[in-house]
Amino acid sequence: MASPRSWIALEIVGNIFVWIFTALRCYTRIKILRIFNSEDALVLLSSLLSTSRSAVFIAAIVNYGVGLGMPSEIDTIHNQQKYYYIQQMLFIPGTGVIKISFALTLLKIVQDRIEIFALYFIVFAATAITLIPFFWFLLACQPISLNWALGSESCYVNERTSIFNGHGAITAFLDLVLGIVIPAIVLHRLKVRLRVKVIAGAMLSVASLACIATIIRIVYTTRMVFNNYDSVATCYLWGGIELSTTIVCVCATTLKPLLVKVSFLNLTSYNEDRSRYEMSRQVRDSTIRGNSHFCRKGSVNIVNEKVPRQLQYRIQRVVSLDIRHETIE
Repeated sequence: MASPRSWIALEIVGNIFVWIFTALRCYTRIKILRIFNSEDALVLLSSLLSTSRSAVFIAAIVNYGVGLGMPSEIDTIHNQQKYYYIQQMLFIPGTGVIKISFALTLLKIVQDRIEIFALYFIVFAATAITLIPFFWFLLACQPISLNWALGSESCYVNERTSIFNGHGAITAFLDLVLGIVIPAIVLHRLKVRLRVKVIAGAMLSVASLACIATIIRIVYTTRMVFNNYDSVATCYLWGGIELSTTIVCVCATTLKPLLVKVSFLNLTSYNEDRSRYEMSRQVRDSTIRGNSHFCRKGSVNIVNEKVPRQLQYRIQRVVSLDIRHETIE
């Protein structure tokens, strides 16, 4: 088992990355895209919860020797359990809020009604797995000190472990759906070069990496049932890694405009390919239907300058992947 000093270093490094990527996201959204929506506010809230959880965990390590094995004094064990409980109450809303933020981000990209319905269902599921465990842990044991009591005085020990495992399983499932399934479906429908699909897919799928930490956390949570006291601290350590990884990955998915601005990433060909495909399809369909917005000159389809703004809006939203739906270029 790693030393408590390495745990402190891991928590500090994780939060440094969290705030670097959060700052980059805010800069991209405010300075480059000139927008700031509810999903951005939720990312900030989740980052604050993550940092607060890490501060509590570090305080428990420094003051009460968390990670050094079973303490000999009962008061020290009580204090450790109290800090574990506080971390838990910060961790649960943090994971739910960041998943809701990512789902709201994907809602600005998807077009199909089934995908939109699936994302709204994910928002509902993430809200449920946040509120239900949070209020259960808050209200189930009264007085609240029974949550960190030992022996016969403690309440709902097995139930708390089961709820925490259930929370982890649903969280891992949502990570896979948000990070792999929905982006794969969206990118499969785009008629662009394979290289561009790979780049966009990699940027969207990094959010699924957090499910690895979630699975490891579930393993250590299960060991807690067998009175393995050392696994308690390790479980909360992996919970912090899970939350930090999720925030970093979700922020990374929105940095494409910043990468393009600094010439690190060039997706001009992607926009051109997608625009050409969309416009040619609209020209073909409208020519068949005799739409007044399009005309035919010889054997070449050309687009009238009076293209509806609704069509421009749709093309811009699908093509850019900037989540830049408020402006039309």
